[in-house]
Parts: sequence; C-alpha cells; structure tokens
Amino acid sequence: MHAGTEITLPGGALIGARLARDAAFRPFTGHLEEELAQVLETPAASRPALVSALLAAALEDIGGEPATTQRVAGLGSTDRQFLMLAFALEHGEDHQWRHVDCPGCGKRFDVGFHLSSLPVTPAGEGYPWTELALDGRRLRLRVPTGEDEERIAGCAPADARRSLALACIAAIDGGPPAQAALAALDGAALDAIDVALDAIAPQLPATLATTCSECGAPHALPLDPYEVAMPRPAQLYQEVHELALRYHWSEAEILELPRARRRMYLDLGDGEERIP
Repeated sequence: MHAGTEITLPGGALIGARLARDAAFRPFTGHLEEELAQVLETPAASRPALVSALLAAALEDIGGEPATTQRVAGLGSTDRQFLMLAFALEHGEDHQWRHVDCPGCGKRFDVGFHLSSLPVTPAGEGYPWTELALDGRRLRLRVPTGEDEERIAGCAPADARRSLALACIAAIDGGPPAQAALAALDGAALDAIDVALDAIAPQLPATLATTCSECGAPHALPLDPYEVAMPRPAQLYQEVHELALRYHWSEAEILELPRARRRMYLDLGDGEERIP
C-alpha cells in the first residue's frame, strides 16, 4: 500500500510544547471513500463536527501523532479549511467552476478557478497565541479552533461572533478571565480582538474577485472551503458497479484500488464490450 499525501499546515497543531506543521493523508483508496461515505451518512450535530469526523477519517497523522477527532477539532479554523481543500485535491478536480448571476445585468456567467492556486497566507509569529492591550488590560488570545466552531454552531450571527471572540480569550492580566470582565467587552473590543487574531492566523481567501462576462460589473464570489471539499460518495458506488460488471472483480478488490487506478480501468473499458 502506497503512502498517503504529506501536507504542510499553514498554522500548525500544538502537541505538548511543540508546534507541528506536518500532516499526512491516508492512501485514497475505495475503502477510504466508503468510510467517508459512512461518515456523511451519520447524522452530525453540526457542520464543524462533520468536518472533524471527515478529517479524522482521511488523515493518517498530524505531527506524527494519530489524527483523532479530538486532535482535528483542536486545529485552528484556517488549518481545517486548508486540509479540506487539500483533501479536495485528493478526491476531486483541481479546476472548479461556479455559475454566477450578475447583480448588475442579471445574466448568468461562469467563473473558473483552480484550488491549487488559491493563495494561502502563513501564520504569524507566536501562533497560535498573541497578546492584546485593551483598555489598560492585557489579554492573551489564541486562534479559534474547530471546537469553538462546534460550540457556536446554530447561534445567531451576532451571538456567534461574540461567543467566538470570548472563547479565544485565554487569560486577562495573567489570570483566568472573569465573567464580569468578559461581559464588559463591547463591540469595539470585539473588533480589536478580531484584528489581533487575524494578524497571526493563516488566511485563505473568503471570496474570489471576478467580473461579469456580459457587462463587466465586478463581483465577489463567496468561497466556502468546506462546501468545495465535501466528498460525493454516489460516484464511488457507480464506479464499483461498472468495474464489477466489466471485470467480475469483487467489491473488496475494487475498493482496494486508488481512485486514479479505478478511473484508468474505466477509461480502458470505454467503448469496449464487457468481458463475458
């Protein structure tokens, strides 16, 4: 069995006192695709929880340690998005297309982009920690994680933003943050926390700038890494069905094949009569 793809995280995972930036995917065979399909079929409490389960199944290790659901949930939000995009390159197409309705002329046009070309800004010094002087107090902050995403899933946007910011405050003036101090933080304080965290967190683009092919109006296409990277299991079962009919292989034998090898055999068989 060949080794899976190795990835360098733009942020990194804290393992003890070590910031580990290396991770590796499991070999992308049909068995893994089937496992991912089962994850998708299992009801999850939230999309962040589903992402944690998918990445835990897809990853071999993070920093040489097992990629447990807990370890994946503890990754910074951008690292999780980055891993999902990297995984999309394992199981999907690099070249993506989106249909966009122009807000100017109302015509529909197509936008193409490559996942491998999306810019990634690496983490800043001190990641995942930073400090912020705010109203005479010293706040120690850490970047938001998948666990934080799970906690705020389902909250109204305004409540989610505040809850996420407060979850990222590890200490105030060197001690545990008191509830009264947290409650006193206003909108300006939340803005300052956002700016401080953005300065050290790795960044992926949230939108893609494009223009309408009809009228030339500018448009910002939202980019959701989680949506782009979600596996589509139905195609796996169709390919297993086709290969079983053509070659009389068992399901277990077909699932041992990496996707590229499955597709090669399907391409070889196109236009030919099935083996009797």
